[in-house]
Amino acid sequence: MKRRNIFTPLLLAVMLILASAVPALAAIPEVSDSYYVADYADVIDADTEEYIVSKNGEIEANCDGAQIVIVTVDFLDGMNIEDYCYKLFNDWQIGSTSNNGVLLLLTIGEENYWCMTGKGLENKLTAGTIDEILWYNLEDYFAAGDYDTGVQVTFDILCDELYEIYGVTGSGVSGDDYYYGDDYYYEEELTTMDWIIAFVVFAIVVIIIITIVCVIVGSIKSSRRRRATYDPYVQPRPVIISTRPARRIYIPTPHHRPAHHTRPTRPGSLGGGFGGPVSRPSVRPVSRPASRPVSRPASRPSSFGGGIGRGGGGMSRGGGAGRRGR
Repeated sequence: MKRRNIFTPLLLAVMLILASAVPALAAIPEVSDSYYVADYADVIDADTEEYIVSKNGEIEANCDGAQIVIVTVDFLDGMNIEDYCYKLFNDWQIGSTSNNGVLLLLTIGEENYWCMTGKGLENKLTAGTIDEILWYNLEDYFAAGDYDTGVQVTFDILCDELYEIYGVTGSGVSGDDYYYGDDYYYEEELTTMDWIIAFVVFAIVVIIIITIVCVIVGSIKSSRRRRATYDPYVQPRPVIISTRPARRIYIPTPHHRPAHHTRPTRPGSLGGGFGGPVSRPSVRPVSRPASRPVSRPASRPSSFGGGIGRGGGGMSRGGGAGRRGR
C-alpha cells in the first residue's frame, strides 16, 4: 500500500494563494509620462493636468523637493485601497529623500478615494487634516461625478498646506489662504473704512448693552419699591393718637410736724410712745406651760416601713485618510 505524500496538497495551496495575489500586484500601474498626473480613468481635463504639472515644479523648488501626485484608476482588482495607495507611493518613490510626497488616489469604478503622505510629513500634514480637506473639498464633487473640479480644488488645498508648512509666501498659493467647506477665501488687509465700520458697530453694540442693563436695573428697583409698599405681610405699624386730655396726678407733699410738737407717752408695761422711755417687765417667767411636752420621741417612725432603695446599672507608512460615508 502506497503512502500519500502530504506535502503535495500544501504545495498546491501555496501556489493557488500566490496565483491569486499576482493580479493584485500587477494592478499597480507604471509611472506616467507626466509623473505628477496619471489619469488612467480619463476623468481629468488636459488643462487641469498641465496646471498640476507646472505647479509641482514650484512646489519642488520651494518646499524641499515635495511633490503632489494625482492618480485615477477604475478598479483595484480586489486590493484594499489603502494598501494599493501604499504600494503605489513606494513603487513610484513619491517625494524626495525627505519622504515628503503626497499621493491622491481616485478609484472611479469603486467610488472611493484615498490620500497618503510620506513619513516626513505625517507630523505636519496629519491624517486628521487630510480627512478634513477631503471631506470639505472633494467629497461633494466626487459624489456628483465632477471629478475634475474636485481634483483641482483638493490639489490647491494640498499645495497651500505645503507652502504653509515650509513657510513659503509670495509665489503660487500663499500661506495666507484658507479653506472652509467647499469654498476658498483669501485673507485681505483691512482698509480704513473697514475699521470705521467695525468701530461704529462696536459702539452701537455697547450702547445697546448699556441700555438693556439700565432697564433691567430700573425694573428691579421699581419692583422692590412696589413690594415694600403693597406687601400685605410687611405693613407699617399704625400710630394711635389719643383724643382724651391727659390727667394730671397730684402728689401731696409730706407734712412736716413742728419741732415743738410731741406726742404724749402711752402708758403701759410694753414701752412708751414717741417721747417716753420703754419699760419692760422686770420678771420673765421661767417655767413652760405644763401642757407642752418637754421630751421628744427617740426615733421618727418610717412612712413606708423601709429604707431608701437603689437601682442597678451596663520601512513605516505616513498618515492618510479616505472617504467617509454620509
